[in-house]
Parts: sequence; C-alpha cells; structure tokens
Amino acid sequence: MEELETIILVAAVILLLFIFAAALYIRIIRPFIETRAYIKMEMSRAPRSEYKYWRHELVRLYVYHIPIFGWLIVRLIK
Repeated sequence: MEELETIILVAAVILLLFIFAAALYIRIIRPFIETRAYIKMEMSRAPRSEYKYWRHELVRLYVYHIPIFGWLIVRLIK
C-alpha cells in the first residue's frame, strides 16, 4: 500500500513539474524568443539611425527578461 502511495506522489510531483515548465515556456520563454527574433529582423533591415533604436530595444528586452544579468548585458553592448 505504501508503494502505491509513493508512486502516486512521485507521479503527481512529475506532473506538477511538467505543468510548471509548460507554463513557464508559454508565458515567458516563447514571447521572449518571438520578440527577440522580430527585433533582430528589424535590425538587419534598418538604416543606421533606426538600427540604434532597435539595438536599444533589444537591450531593453534583455534587461526586462533577464534582470540578474541585465547590468552585465548593458555594459557589454555599450
């Protein structure tokens, strides 16, 4: 009986981890990747003045989505 409860508990934990990972991907990772791809596309076809704007937007995106490394990214790009 205890083995069955342990198996059910492990399965429930694995299911919760899977749901959390799926929600993380849907809410955070996918929009970040799509926005980054859009900005990079705009950077590749923009003239010099617009390129600076899109580069700034890319930095803002990184800082917003990766706040821990944001200060490092800003220092490396500038």
